[in-house]
Amino acid sequence: MYETVRPREARPGSGEPLPYAGMPSTVVVDAEKLVDRDGQPLLPTVATETIIFDHGKVYLSNHIKSVCAKLRISLQPRHPPGHAAPRIYPNPFADLPVTLSPAMSRISIRNNSLAALRSAVLVPGAPTRRSAALTLAIPRTTFNAHLRLVEDGAGFAVFDHRKRPVRVTPRGQPLIEEAQRLIALLDVLGQRSQSSATR
Repeated sequence: MYETVRPREARPGSGEPLPYAGMPSTVVVDAEKLVDRDGQPLLPTVATETIIFDHGKVYLSNHIKSVCAKLRISLQPRHPPGHAAPRIYPNPFADLPVTLSPAMSRISIRNNSLAALRSAVLVPGAPTRRSAALTLAIPRTTFNAHLRLVEDGAGFAVFDHRKRPVRVTPRGQPLIEEAQRLIALLDVLGQRSQSSATR
């Protein structure tokens, strides 16, 4: 953070400053994202999606939390010593012109996140988990694992498992609605790609 406000100076006899530790020398940005919907040029910026912080309260102040919540930046703790860091998988929504909520950002970097979200959006209208699993032609155990993945990624209870049938919690409702919109956008893009390929 210090280097952001006081950039490094060039080395003696060299026209280039010293490289920043842990920073890529080149960042490739999609050219279509450099203009807004009206075609007006935008500043070539790369928005931060996730910040990984060390353990300890000193590394995570209320100010940092509030700023990240406002900017929709996901905060993830560093894995404890002796534990393998969780793998980060490709975000299935990376090509969509949308900003993900912090909870959705955390879910989207998990393995099989799209399949898990497709299961989750069926919960509100399904009479039972078994019927929802049959709709997707997957075992009920897989369907239940998908719901756990969504809740683990979100970091809060998305479903009320005590109810029969299972219901979406008030806090989980905006997340499910967001998932429905994202999946609908992906399906539309998929149909357009198939139409283009058959022409």
